[in-house]
Amino acid sequence: MDARDFVAYCMERNRAATMEAVDGLTQDELVWQPRPSANHIGFLLFHIFRTEDSYVHRMLGGVPEVWET
Repeated sequence: MDARDFVAYCMERNRAATMEAVDGLTQDELVWQPRPSANHIGFLLFHIFRTEDSYVHRMLGGVPEVWET
């Protein structure tokens, strides 16, 4: 397994685990904040997937991010 395959494998596993962890959450649960200054789960998911988009497309692939296109 080369480095690219390893990174893809790790990202796929992490995404599957993340999606399994939030599966079945309601809209209210996704936007719940333990305190006003804390980020909600929905924002954290957005941040995780934007970071993934950035790494995969711009840094590893040399192509524009999905967000940009």
